[in-house]
Order: sequence, then C-alpha cells, then structure tokens
Amino acid sequence: MHSWLAVLSWICLSVGTVSAQDKPADDAQVLEGTWAVLYAKMGDKEVPAEVLKKLTVRFQGNTVTIGEAKATYTLDTRQKPKHIDMRSADGLFRGIYHLDGKKLTLCWYKRDEQVPRPTDFSRENSKYELVFLELKKQ
Repeated sequence: MHSWLAVLSWICLSVGTVSAQDKPADDAQVLEGTWAVLYAKMGDKEVPAEVLKKLTVRFQGNTVTIGEAKATYTLDTRQKPKHIDMRSADGLFRGIYHLDGKKLTLCWYKRDEQVPRPTDFSRENSKYELVFLELKKQ
C-alpha cells in the first residue's frame, strides 16, 4: 500500500509540474513588443504599402503606440471575440482582437464612444468607419 501512495504522489507531482511548465502566457505578455503592420484599412480605404512599411505598433506595459499615437489599453479575454479597449486623448476606442502566435488582428471603429464594438473581423465597411489591422511580431 505504501508503494501505491508513493506512485500516486509522484504522478500528481509530475502532472502538476507539466501543467505549470505548459501554462500558456497571457495575451498581454504575448502582445508585449513591436509589431509590423502587414495590412491596414480605414473605412473603405486600404492603407498604401509604402505607408505600411514605415508604420509599427508597439505594446509596452498597458500602453499601445500606433505610429505616433499613444493610448492605454485593457484586454478582456473572456469575450468571444476577445475585447481590447484603447483610451487616448481622442477618446475611447472599443475593439476586438485575435492573437495567433506571432500574428495579431485588431479591429475597432474610429472616434465615437457611442458606436458599438465590432462583432467580427469582416473587412467590409459598415455604417461606421472601421479600422482593421493585421500585424506580425518583429
């Protein structure tokens, strides 16, 4: 009986160790760093490639910098799709995001706190001016 307890204890400890080692990083940790913009669309206009080459998005702490614009941000990973709220001097931008390894998709409506949050990542223009970004971690 004593040997079964030892085996059971070893299994429990091993499973606990594997779970701790395999625990995924939270989204805020994965976002941390600089991202290159692969695609951007504002309203019904795609941003030209020559502009995209110069544009980066940087997450540091609770701040996001898109080009020259800075905002604080919060994430809600419990929502489907996941929510991101960005607050800057221009107001509150309620958006959604999808994180897939080193690729990030962001989507929000421009400058109006009364506008509802986007519900999907459709690039089609709605009655609101949509900002859509596809990013790759540098």
